[in-house]
Amino acid sequence: RRSRQASSMAAKTGLSVKSMIKAKSIAASILNMSENDLTDIMETDQTTVACMESLRDKEWLDHLNLMLQQKIPSAGQLMEAVRVKMKERKVLTEELAALAAPVSEKA
Repeated sequence: RRSRQASSMAAKTGLSVKSMIKAKSIAASILNMSENDLTDIMETDQTTVACMESLRDKEWLDHLNLMLQQKIPSAGQLMEAVRVKMKERKVLTEELAALAAPVSEKA
C-alpha cells in the first residue's frame, strides 16, 4: 500500500517513489503519527482540493458558455476569461516549481 500511494503521489508531482516514501516517513516522525494516519490526512486534503478545483473549473466553463450564448459574443470578454485562466496556470506552475526544487536538492 505504501509503495502504491507513493508512486501515485510521485507521478503527480514528478518526484521519485523513493524520495516520496522517505519524505512521508520523515513527516510522520516529525508529526509523531503513523505513516498511515499521515496518508489518510493527505488523501482527504487532496480530495478536497480536487473537488474545489473541479467546482472552479465548472464555474469557469459555465461563464464561458454564458458568454457564447449571447447574441453577439464579445471577443474581449472571451479573451479576458482565457487570460485569467492562463494567469492561474502560471501561478500554479511557479508554485509547483518552488515546491519541487527544495525536494530535488535534498534527494
